[in-house]
Amino acid sequence: MTPSARPRLISLLFIAACLISSCNRSDAGAENSPPADSAVLTLDWDDLLPEGEEEVLDELYTEFYIDLDRRIAQLPQQTLSEAARNGDMGIISEGSDLDEMPQLGTYNVVEDLDGEHVRLPGFIVPLEYDAREKLRTFLLVPYFGACIHTPPPPPNQLVFVTTDEPIKVKDIWDAFWVEGIITTGRFENDLGNSAYSLKLISLKPFE
Repeated sequence: MTPSARPRLISLLFIAACLISSCNRSDAGAENSPPADSAVLTLDWDDLLPEGEEEVLDELYTEFYIDLDRRIAQLPQQTLSEAARNGDMGIISEGSDLDEMPQLGTYNVVEDLDGEHVRLPGFIVPLEYDAREKLRTFLLVPYFGACIHTPPPPPNQLVFVTTDEPIKVKDIWDAFWVEGIITTGRFENDLGNSAYSLKLISLKPFE
């Protein structure tokens, strides 16, 4: 896969993950009543990228993989030979410098979205629980496993979600519709930094 395919891959990964999770749908969810007179703007993940951002991401990923190839080529010849002989794709040792992939991307946002009442589909990465094991904060990510099994998506492809009323979510491997008031900014945490935050109004299974 070429680096230029990565922004489009995010949407494909979300669709594929939703098809898988639909086989194990949960009725878990929390809901508060949204303002009756508010118009909810339905977003896709591409809508969070400002104009020209895909080209910026292409360049960042291209530069990263060129540098990674250069660093791999500098590994001891014995390591490269053993990997070739064993057909081992795990040429990068766990915990090594090469094993660390940074969060690539920018904090560039679509400013017109700031303060809008929106809903967006995605998957939940838990951040903070209360004493009753209910979620207080979480990341909304575009595909299952983001920030856990893979490096985090770009900051403008992550949404930091907060809620006044902690919520119980049984199946975090399912996709959800998240609705609330979105704001732009810089929100940092250990799993992945975000360029968007959302104050939760409702959480419903993706259907």
